[in-house]
Amino acid sequence: MLAAVVAAAVLVVAPPAHGSPAVEPSTCGQGSWVAGTVDICAGELVYRDYVYDNFGARPSAPGPALPQIIQGLEFQSIPSFDAYGGLPPAGGQKDQDQTDLVALRIRVSGGQVHVSAELNAMTVPDAAKLAIAIDTDNNAGTGGGPWIYVATASAGWDEEHVFADGDPTTNVIEGQFAQPLGTTWKLWAVVAKPDGTPMNVAFRGLDETGWWWEDNQADALAANDITAMAATVDVADLTGGATNPADVPPGGKRQRVYISQYTLGAGEGIDDNGVPGPGFTPGSPGESVSQAFTMIGKYQPYGFYEPAKPAPHGVQLALHGLAENHSARLYLPGTSGGFMQRFGEDQNRIIATPLGRGWKGWYSSYSERDVFDVLADVEANYPTDSDRVVMSGYSMGGFGAMRIASLHPDLFAGVVNWVGFTGDVFNGTPLGGAFFGNGSGGGADISILDLVGSLRHVPVAALYSGEDELVHVQTAIALRQSLSDAGVPSIFYLHPFAEHLTYALFDDWTKESNASANDMLVHDPAHITFHTDRRLYEPDLGLVPNRAYWISAIVPATDGAATLDAVSLGCDGVDEPVIADAPGAGADPVPWQSNDVHVTGFTHRAAANRLELTLHNVSSLHVDLARACLTEAADVRVTTDVPATITFSNGETRTFEPETLARTGGVTSDLVPWLLTIAVGLRLVGRRGRRRGGRGRRGGRSGVGPRLRGVASAR
Repeated sequence: MLAAVVAAAVLVVAPPAHGSPAVEPSTCGQGSWVAGTVDICAGELVYRDYVYDNFGARPSAPGPALPQIIQGLEFQSIPSFDAYGGLPPAGGQKDQDQTDLVALRIRVSGGQVHVSAELNAMTVPDAAKLAIAIDTDNNAGTGGGPWIYVATASAGWDEEHVFADGDPTTNVIEGQFAQPLGTTWKLWAVVAKPDGTPMNVAFRGLDETGWWWEDNQADALAANDITAMAATVDVADLTGGATNPADVPPGGKRQRVYISQYTLGAGEGIDDNGVPGPGFTPGSPGESVSQAFTMIGKYQPYGFYEPAKPAPHGVQLALHGLAENHSARLYLPGTSGGFMQRFGEDQNRIIATPLGRGWKGWYSSYSERDVFDVLADVEANYPTDSDRVVMSGYSMGGFGAMRIASLHPDLFAGVVNWVGFTGDVFNGTPLGGAFFGNGSGGGADISILDLVGSLRHVPVAALYSGEDELVHVQTAIALRQSLSDAGVPSIFYLHPFAEHLTYALFDDWTKESNASANDMLVHDPAHITFHTDRRLYEPDLGLVPNRAYWISAIVPATDGAATLDAVSLGCDGVDEPVIADAPGAGADPVPWQSNDVHVTGFTHRAAANRLELTLHNVSSLHVDLARACLTEAADVRVTTDVPATITFSNGETRTFEPETLARTGGVTSDLVPWLLTIAVGLRLVGRRGRRRGGRGRRGGRSGVGPRLRGVASAR
């Protein structure tokens, strides 16, 4: 065995790099918001709208047959395609985006009414016009009819005012007019194209419908009557500085909007063609679905459902599929809202459905950042239980759910995955993994099969289809085998006669809701397995998957898989679970066969002040001794295939060299450590951390004291 060598320089251990930035809770009229709300904030009326909802008078129609959803993958223009949550109607959307109302603010001062409307994008001062109509006596029987400056109508209005000169640096149109008579006003507001064509109506309330939350608006504009879309205000509230925040009851399908720190390209609204992401592969077979971000500005919406049960709530992130948007799972024509019932009400979880920067973000880079920012916004504004955050997703979203949970396992209590792409169309064949980065995965940046070992303490429920036209069944079987080989606590359902959209159309979700009912975050387990790849690190976005539980600051030596297996024998020792697979069968909502990876018993290892690390392609990492339940003078044993520097929370730094074993004739094989690492990885499998060997543990001393004893070995 080689003696440990003290490093000449102490590594600087970076703070946690994954997860979400600090987000301040919203206040009246400021910060993130629930779309459609009207606040009175210190005498200012603040209406904040839905975003990406400015489609004008397009009647909400049933839309194309569901199989045509796939046409969105080729950017085909379907008149009512947005009914299924895909791309907005093709052609001219970049111009229309400049009629997308974000916020309208109205205040009274010095006998004048001051109006300010912020739009999502504005490239020239006269890209849009804002029209305000006022019923000064709040009497629908007086005045009313067609507006003068915008092609719409409402009952009872007495005055109309129009403003067209905007500021492209702030995206704001503003102006003022003399204060009307009356003590109670009814207000309407419309943003229109320069020719007066109305595109976006304010004051639509909380209960808009449709995949882009604009079907009621579309119908009203088509009927040329927006009377119902108004706000009534007491003038005394405006002149007297009142504050009356909006009340948003639970139990509805809402849109929330947060303000992002990150923008792309021009940094405003929508980019028709999409800004290519790191997963974009030009010239590849999957180029049409390669990663691109279409929603590039700072205002990012997400779907939201708050259950009526008492807080604190769990949280379930539901990631949408390719050619869907942030309303997927919350709304589908002809379904009864089973997703909200099964996961929201039954499990008392807030449901948040990120947009992911568009229809094919693939949940890496800016799309992954969006997921964490949505979670941060929910946690900043609602009473939640951070130990009950479940990641879930459908199709591309299933890929994203597995990817993000695997790279950040200490943040999530469980995973639910419906027909998730596994990252490589060749998984389950001899060519699996042969084309990383060459388009075999569309916009996917890694094969999920390379990551699932990280889910030792994160239970998985996965549903796949035998007749899936998009996620081929051999890739599903490969994932099932990978979960089993890694000993990941999981229930895998294969529905032989189902296809890709079966689960969305049945809107049932019962068995997977039950499977995730008891998911709970594990804190500081004794045994950690973690897989990462430095090609996935994006520090500019705060996305650095370099930590798991009490191991942090992981630095891979080269591109490619970097893995670690860490065991602390501190505290109670380790009960290593004995894993077995159990088959099952059922018929809800269609026939299925299952494989349940579960614990049948435990092998106990006695408590000792010892840390065992098996590393592959890891050049450095940091160990928190107290969280690992280790004390000073811990016995540290390391198996590594490259020189590895380890820092400890008591200030010590040690470097371990790879061990080489002599063969006949003095030949050394540097394959030995690699083979040993693989062997250990296949041998050391685990079950849920709530059991003794992997449960969250508290206590332990700070680890400050004599130097740690380190031993490099090839066990």
